[in-house]
Amino acid sequence: MIDSTHRGGASVAEMLVPLDPESPEPLHRQLYRFLKDGILAGRFAPGSRLPSTRSLAKGLAVSRNTVLAAVGQLTAEGLLEGRVGSGTRVTDHLGKRRCPSRQHAPRQETLLGDRKPAPPTLPRPFTLGVPALDLFPTKQWARIAGRRWRGVSPQALSYGNRLGELHLRQAITEHVQRTRGITADPEHVLIVHGAQQATDLVIRAIISPDDDVWLEDPGYPEAAAAIQANGGNLVPVPVDSEGMIVGQGLALAPNARVAYVTPSHQYPTGVTMTLERRVDLLAWASDADAWIIEDDYDSEYRFRDRPLLALRGLDDRDRVIYLGTFSKTIAPSLRLGYLILPAALAGQVHRLHAATDHSPNTVDQLILADFIHEGHFARHVHRMRQEYSRRRDALIASLRSELPTLEGDLPSDTGLHLTLPLPTTLPDTEVVKRAARAGLAVAPLSQYYRGEHHENGVVLGFGCVPVEAMPMAVGVLANAVRKVGASKGVTC
Repeated sequence: MIDSTHRGGASVAEMLVPLDPESPEPLHRQLYRFLKDGILAGRFAPGSRLPSTRSLAKGLAVSRNTVLAAVGQLTAEGLLEGRVGSGTRVTDHLGKRRCPSRQHAPRQETLLGDRKPAPPTLPRPFTLGVPALDLFPTKQWARIAGRRWRGVSPQALSYGNRLGELHLRQAITEHVQRTRGITADPEHVLIVHGAQQATDLVIRAIISPDDDVWLEDPGYPEAAAAIQANGGNLVPVPVDSEGMIVGQGLALAPNARVAYVTPSHQYPTGVTMTLERRVDLLAWASDADAWIIEDDYDSEYRFRDRPLLALRGLDDRDRVIYLGTFSKTIAPSLRLGYLILPAALAGQVHRLHAATDHSPNTVDQLILADFIHEGHFARHVHRMRQEYSRRRDALIASLRSELPTLEGDLPSDTGLHLTLPLPTTLPDTEVVKRAARAGLAVAPLSQYYRGEHHENGVVLGFGCVPVEAMPMAVGVLANAVRKVGASKGVTC
């Protein structure tokens, strides 16, 4: 099965894979389990190479998609890795972390050098909202963290400033002024645990029961949940290729209290709100004495041009509440986000926050502030923008290769996800269920709609999928699409 003759292991011809077509366990799971057990037991040497997926499929008398599903899952789990010019190989990282229960396995030699061990588990391919965790800036972060902890003060170990550390709030205002065109007072910045807390906090502070709230349709489910949990009347406003259709919002609920929008990279369609629509939205908020929540969650990753001016950067009436997070630019586990509040709302939101929560970990805030002030954050974002552009290009190329009949408009100039449209005859929920059984984390586009109109598609997060793993992951997805299509009489 695995060519490891150069390391003293068994040859491909000597490996028998016990696949049972009569078993209730799918063939790809049988192959996955056989390979995983062999890798963990040390039967396949670190660095040993797999034959091509076509060769494996032919030798095992199974479909290539069966092999792609097994290999794709093992790649996602970090047990296999693709190497440019040398195919797919067993990861070198396993040489020093055998399970104690498998110490009897033959010892394998490996050279780790300076490479980091792969994490024991990785996000499943296409998981939304997860960046490239394998490229976290460990060295810079560890150096700053070590320095901060060595000189930690008693104040830093206490509860900290309710608004968040001033050092970080200043760093954020400088960052958004430079990159998003926003001028803000650090006293109007509030550090929170993430986007969801920020959304809930603002909604609780500014709406009363039965207040109308505009939400993009399709739109962010967690925002819808926060609106409804706090008694708001959710008003789904359709989105087209130019973003939220403000005229539709005016027709549906002209006196709405709040509009929640993702103008830089609409979630989940991926479109960017045009300047005309932004001006219309700001004019409505001013005339209706309403507020706009601008969720700018991954605006840093714009691939064709520089990041656009934020909606708040255009706001001369102070009606926009700006929400940012470091989950996509650094790591979700950091749990650091922020609000930039209009002066008229700052005190009210601050008081509500003080009554319900303390600011996040003080030392983590100081580490992040140093990371920004010393230029590491800007360099990291620049590097990641280049990497995500490669991952996006690999995804689009693989989709066009595997599913050419489904080619359509794929807005993908910004962010870490794109949406693949599906025919109305191909239920996206069934595709998602089949893809999940094959090890993918794909979201159905239909679940993001709240109004009467629904569209079909799958939402794919490409931030956590390395370029070399993309063809395999897309192959597994394509297999799921084709199988659902076959059951519905649709050719894909």
